[in-house]
Amino acid sequence: MAILTTISDIPLFSKKSEALNWAFENGLDGYHTHVFNNQIGYMGGYNHAQATGAPQAPTPPPPTNNNNGSSVNNGNVGNNVYYGGSSGGGGY
Repeated sequence: MAILTTISDIPLFSKKSEALNWAFENGLDGYHTHVFNNQIGYMGGYNHAQATGAPQAPTPPPPTNNNNGSSVNNGNVGNNVYYGGSSGGGGY
């Protein structure tokens, strides 16, 4: 298990599978990323607030269509990428 560092006392791993295992062991699901020393690291939990147990902001509204064919996303923009699930459902 390669831990790159800790952020808010939560380990940042070099592999997604390690982050997902940590999440499972801590009652969480999914993972998100951080960049540490120019390397992408993986942290268990859908987002950093879930991983740390901090209160979570409300879910942003879904994208809306402005009737000219383009979508507008009213959600928050952040530096982290969020991924859910560890089951790896089968896509086609």
